[in-house]
Amino acid sequence: MSHSPQIRAAHQNTALRVAAVPPAPGSRPSTLAKPALSPHERRIAQHLVQGSTPKQIRDDLGVSQASINSSVSRLFRRLGLANRTHLVAYCTTYRWVDTAKVWDGLAVAPPELDSFELELLRLVAEGQTIERAARTLQVAPDTAAHRLKGVREKIGARNLRHAVAAALLLDLIRPRLSARAAA
Repeated sequence: MSHSPQIRAAHQNTALRVAAVPPAPGSRPSTLAKPALSPHERRIAQHLVQGSTPKQIRDDLGVSQASINSSVSRLFRRLGLANRTHLVAYCTTYRWVDTAKVWDGLAVAPPELDSFELELLRLVAEGQTIERAARTLQVAPDTAAHRLKGVREKIGARNLRHAVAAALLLDLIRPRLSARAAA
């Protein structure tokens, strides 16, 4: 499945505009100055946004899983991020990667997600673990995981990170992303 030319065009040629000031808390600018990512880190981030598996990343970049994990850990520390899904949310929200590559295999039309699914997806995009998001929403972790699996299926995403990237690009969720990571 592929998106209509209008939907794809709306996201393919997003030019980076450098923000003069960091965003206000809770705001969601379309772009923010790209952090100083090494080419290796940028390629890893691109793969994560696209929903690539660890094996696909290793095979494409020709590096070990330890090298990938080390690069991702450095990004977490440098940008103040909690996990890979949080990194995907930042890279997608601020267009630090080529978002046009996210669309392959996704649902043609924006999916119908209920308010619980949207809130759960937003919390995970903000860096919460599934277990913590489940506690926040007062449901069992298994329930949260099951509902997120349904969200991935509705969106047509390869994994949770891919679902977060797609939901952000479709403007289904607006996570509150801390300015610390953008600094």
